[in-house]
Amino acid sequence: MKKILLALFSVTLLSFSVKAQFVDSLVSNLMINLEEEKWDKVVELFHQFAEQDPENAEVFYWVKGADKKLIADSLSYTLAEVYHKRGELDKSLSFYKLYIAKANCSVEELLVLAQVIIDLGDVRLTQQIYERVIELDPKNVTANIFLGNYIYLRAERERKRLDYQFKKIKKPTRMEYARYRQQLKDLYLFSYVHAKTHLEEAYKSLKSVEVEKTLSHIDDIRKEAI
Repeated sequence: MKKILLALFSVTLLSFSVKAQFVDSLVSNLMINLEEEKWDKVVELFHQFAEQDPENAEVFYWVKGADKKLIADSLSYTLAEVYHKRGELDKSLSFYKLYIAKANCSVEELLVLAQVIIDLGDVRLTQQIYERVIELDPKNVTANIFLGNYIYLRAERERKRLDYQFKKIKKPTRMEYARYRQQLKDLYLFSYVHAKTHLEEAYKSLKSVEVEKTLSHIDDIRKEAI
């Protein structure tokens, strides 16, 4: 039994040793290609490095890669993906944020990123991504649907809060009533109108019953608030 355990332990140590040698070789090649400014090769090797040892790959990124404009975006995206696959979602999100803030993304890339970020639970960042999509493609249906619904739902929550606060006042004064009406009007003009703009644009391409219902409800709010 002891011999079997010793054999298993030896195999385990050997596997760790082989992996360590592989990573050391990767890092050596990575440094050589970095010095020679072979950027495509650096990105390729860094991806392998990150998959094997993401923590040290992250250190490499901050020390050697973050200031290299030609590859920094690719390296940060690699770390975001690797951490995502490993279930380290906070780290993944931080590198996605870094990538999104600096990278010059196409509409297609932004749409993919938006889905990834919403899956990670960061709704505000998803909103920012879709706003960038709209800047590049004002008629994009996916972005307009998301932004329209998101802004509408936030406006609805705020309207219900205002209604609740006002109804708590047993005998509102004229000033309190006037303030309540002004708050409703401001909410309509700054939120509902914004949501309506996005949903109307989406509705031109997507004749959705749900979108039509939402637009109808926004019109009812307008009649009440204005």
